[in-house]
Amino acid sequence: MRLNWSDPILLKNYREAPKGPGIYAIGEPEDPGKPVELADEICAYFGRWPRNLSAGYVGISESASRGVRGRLSSHARGKGNKSVAERVRAGAELWFITVTGEDVVEYEALFMCLKTDGQFEWNKREEAERSARRRMVKIRAEMGPDSCAFYDNLDMGEHGEGM
Repeated sequence: MRLNWSDPILLKNYREAPKGPGIYAIGEPEDPGKPVELADEICAYFGRWPRNLSAGYVGISESASRGVRGRLSSHARGKGNKSVAERVRAGAELWFITVTGEDVVEYEALFMCLKTDGQFEWNKREEAERSARRRMVKIRAEMGPDSCAFYDNLDMGEHGEGM
């Protein structure tokens, strides 16, 4: 699946973000004298990623109502990620991009696998663990109570090798 990022928007204009589930990235211009704009070329890992955007944070929202717009509202008001909040309070020029849809929510954990120096450094939590826990909740909801009870009561043996 190719990520189809939105045009970059200043974080203070978060009301322009879509509602509903999706993924978003927040960052600063690498060169404040140049515009932040979508690149013409498509990156194999990131899709059509903006030129001149140093992405400090990647996040998601699974909410079908406020969604990505709600999360960006929190960040813009200094209520989200601490590193983003510090930059908001300092008056930094922050930009965001989004991709909407339930099918892109899992990409947050994948971006953390691509994390390098200078990229997504504002993400401090273990996003892969959080993603796995969210996935387990969804799987258990689909299993139903009888299947969950059976699974929970399996005797995994003293070393966890199975029955």
